[in-house]
Amino acid sequence: MVEAEHQQLISALFEHEINAASALLDTLRQEHAALAGNDIPAIEQAVAGKLPLASRLDMLIKQHEVILRAAGYSTSPADIENYIRDHDPHGVHCLNFTWEKLRALSAACRHQNQVNGAVIAINRLNVQRALSILRGHPPESESCYSATGATQPKSRAQSLGRA
Repeated sequence: MVEAEHQQLISALFEHEINAASALLDTLRQEHAALAGNDIPAIEQAVAGKLPLASRLDMLIKQHEVILRAAGYSTSPADIENYIRDHDPHGVHCLNFTWEKLRALSAACRHQNQVNGAVIAINRLNVQRALSILRGHPPESESCYSATGATQPKSRAQSLGRA
């Protein structure tokens, strides 16, 4: 494959990755709104929408990795930047711009996914506390802090003897 073909393919793949990452970020934001509103159908819709977008993004990444390896580069972010510097030094193919945009979108997706995970963890904790109360146990008796600061189930108190 000729160098110009590599550049065009990488550029096109980066653009496709940007589109897929943008759609994934939109879906993650919709999921966040659904989680905040406790809208179960919207949560299910967002979750169902994430999988094909993530799969498409993964497929596109694998394709650009194949092209980079064929050009003699690894797939590390530093080596991708080396490829861009070596093959598009004047920005003719806008590789640096699309790469930076893709990196920013990837970081935004990662952050939104972490936020959504935190909301889910808080909701799970609230459900566990409610179940504890329904079982007749005060919520404080169900958990305590570990050495790392995380909560963990508290063992049931047992009598060690009688006086």
